[in-house]
Amino acid sequence: MLSAKKTLERRVDERTEELAAKTQILETTLANMDQGLLLVDKDGFIRLHNAKAADLIEVPELLLRTQPNVRDAVAYQKARGIIDEAPEDVSMMFSRDGLVAGKTTVHEHERPNGKVIEVRTVPLDDGQLVRTYTDVTLRKHAERHLQHLARHDSLTQLPNRLHFREHLEQAVAYDRRYEAPFSVLFIDVDHFKTINDMHGHGVGDALLREVSARFKTALRMEDTVARFGGDEFAILQAGCTGDDGPAALARRLLKTVSRSYRIENIELNVSVSIGIAICPPNGVSVDEIMRRADSALYQAKRSGRNRFCLFEEKPEILKAG
Repeated sequence: MLSAKKTLERRVDERTEELAAKTQILETTLANMDQGLLLVDKDGFIRLHNAKAADLIEVPELLLRTQPNVRDAVAYQKARGIIDEAPEDVSMMFSRDGLVAGKTTVHEHERPNGKVIEVRTVPLDDGQLVRTYTDVTLRKHAERHLQHLARHDSLTQLPNRLHFREHLEQAVAYDRRYEAPFSVLFIDVDHFKTINDMHGHGVGDALLREVSARFKTALRMEDTVARFGGDEFAILQAGCTGDDGPAALARRLLKTVSRSYRIENIELNVSVSIGIAICPPNGVSVDEIMRRADSALYQAKRSGRNRFCLFEEKPEILKAG
C-alpha cells in the first residue's frame, strides 16, 4: 500500500514537473515570438497574450494582464488616437458570423502613424479565437515603392505611359457614362537630340526635369501629365469644353516652356510641339484617341514646330502665341 502511494506521488511529481517544463517552454516561446498573439474566449475576453501583442496593438501589458474584454482594449486605442474606428475584424470577434473552425481570416490595418499590421484570426473548435499580429510596415512600403516604380518615370517622377493609359481608360469610361469631355495632348521637346548631343545627357536629363516641373505649373490638380520616354510627354485634361479649353492650355504650355533655362551654367532656350485630340467627338477608344493626338503632334512638327495642332479630319494648324 505504501509502495503504491509512493509510486502515485512520484508520478504526480513527474507530471507536475512535465507540465511546468511545458509551461516554461510555452512562456519562452510566447516571449520570443516575432508575432504578437492573443487568445480571445467566446465572450470576447483576452485570456492569453504575449509582450509582442501588447507592443503591436499599443495596449499596456498591465491592462492585458487583467484579461480585459476586447471592447476595453479598443476603447483604450481609440481614446489615444491609435485607431480611428474599430476595424472590421474586431466586430467579427463578437458576432462570429461566417467563421469556420481552423479557417484563417487575414486583415491589414494601417494606423494613422503609418504602421501597417497584419492580423490573422483562427477560430478554435471550443469557440475561442487565436489572433496573431505581424508588423508588415517595411514589406508594404517596399511593395508600394515597387508599384510606384512600375507606374512612374524614374527621371521626372511623373506617371509613365502605363499609368497614363490607365487614367485615359478611366476618362473614356467616365465620358461614356456621364458625357464628361476631356482632351489629350501629346508633346515633344523640339530638337532635344541636338541639345543632348551638344551638351551631354546630364544636361539633357536636367532639362527634362525642369520642363516637367513647368508642365505641372500650367495644369490643374485634376489634370495628369506623364512622360512616355525620351522627350515625349502626354497630358490628360479633364472636363474641357470645346476647342478653347485644350487650346488655352497649349498656349500656356508653349509660353511656360519657352522661358530660358540655366543648367550647369549653360543657358538654353527650347520649345515644344503639341498635338491635341478631344473626346468627344475625336475618338471612341483609348487607342483611337492616342493615335489622333499623335497624328496632330506629327502635323505640328511637320509645320515648323513650336506650335500646336488640333486634330481634325483635315488637321488645323495653330501657331504659338
